[in-house]
Amino acid sequence: MSDLCGHLTDFVILYSAGYIVSAIFICAEYQRLGMHFREHRILRISFWVKLCFIIIELALAIAFGVTEYKGIYNVSGVLEWVVSLIYIFYVWSEYSRNILQEVPAY
Repeated sequence: MSDLCGHLTDFVILYSAGYIVSAIFICAEYQRLGMHFREHRILRISFWVKLCFIIIELALAIAFGVTEYKGIYNVSGVLEWVVSLIYIFYVWSEYSRNILQEVPAY
């Protein structure tokens, strides 16, 4: 059973790292678009929302790693669920931008 738990932790770390890297690149894209198209306010708002997601997820990933390392598994389990729920809001923020602009999602 402990072997399975070790692999689950690895997958949570891999998931969090992929999510954060993806958010960083999307945030950079919105920042660049906002510089070139200043008349579109939604790009600036999207940039700041994505930046908040990056900071929150990075803090939660560090907290998850610390609690997992110290053996506080109940807290690390809760943090794992919080990370996944925040990811739902991250995806929703991407689609809400398209709904607000009334543009089809690609």
